[in-house]
Amino acid sequence: GVNGSLASEAVARARADGYTLVIGGPGTHAINQLVNSNVRYDARRDFTHIAMLGRVPMLLLASPRLKIASVADVVALAQASPGTVNVALTGIGSSSHVTTELLRQAAGVSFNNVPYKGDVPAMTDVMGGQADLLFVPATSAVGFAQAGKLRALAVAGERRLAALPDVPTMAEAGQPQVVNYSWTSLAGPPGMPADVVERLNQACQSLLAEPEVVARLTAMSNEPTPGTPAQAASFIAAEVARWSEVVRKGNIQVQ
Repeated sequence: GVNGSLASEAVARARADGYTLVIGGPGTHAINQLVNSNVRYDARRDFTHIAMLGRVPMLLLASPRLKIASVADVVALAQASPGTVNVALTGIGSSSHVTTELLRQAAGVSFNNVPYKGDVPAMTDVMGGQADLLFVPATSAVGFAQAGKLRALAVAGERRLAALPDVPTMAEAGQPQVVNYSWTSLAGPPGMPADVVERLNQACQSLLAEPEVVARLTAMSNEPTPGTPAQAASFIAAEVARWSEVVRKGNIQVQ
């Protein structure tokens, strides 16, 4: 419930013994608290951040029915007809939403945002031409792009995807500011004992080094992100700070 925030709040209030943990993401541990006044925790101080696990770049997709082939075409169309390009959002305050807002702010254009309840209905309508564009994690959409059901325009990551080698990065497409990943992390209640945190972190590092795990994640365009608890906490704090500015400029709020 509340885009994962109810579960996260339950963990934030649980006993700090290492037996109650949460898999977090950009919504639960960065964006929700910025856009929804009903979220009653701060992702930076109300958790013990144990480890980052993996990250997936966001992918900009277009309906095959839309006669555009590049990010430059998207910008040109939005400039020519402000507010008429229909961009599907997988939820208010989702990674899809804030990545769209990054592009809007960077390109200085306006879109008509259309909220959906999740990736599947949003992608379905873009495939059918009821919406024009959307950003989703690459894992959700690579298969559809390879099959020609969606047109991949750009990867909002630092490098191209092995699964879609001909699709440029947003930087290559002229929008270097539009970089965003959907990520996963492991966290527990605040005040967990240091030895428990270290034991759990080391278990994560061992798992992320397993060749079979790495191969499986890589096949899904998911990049393992090993690191220390301190690095995880620093990353979460940076994400909250980054999206605070984007949310403020875009006036994004859950109604």
